[in-house]
Amino acid sequence: MSITTRTTIAIDSGLLQTAKAAARRQGCTLGQYISQALQHTILDDATPRPAPAPVALPVAGGGVPNPGIDWSSNASIMDVLDAADLAEGRLPRW
Repeated sequence: MSITTRTTIAIDSGLLQTAKAAARRQGCTLGQYISQALQHTILDDATPRPAPAPVALPVAGGGVPNPGIDWSSNASIMDVLDAADLAEGRLPRW
């Protein structure tokens, strides 16, 4: 047997109307409906979930970073990309 407690909560009026209608459809009181919804939510949150499957990310060239590139510098990375584009004729020579 559970003990019930009266309380006051602030709830969006549209959500309250939706909850009242759902409680009527299920043939229970608003308090019972909200208690069931809370219990379901709390139990669902407490249920352990399996860890997501690892994702294999594609790696080109064996996964070794190019030497001489400062990967923490956007300018360094752009210099390398621009040099490759220029060498392949994708950028105009100024």
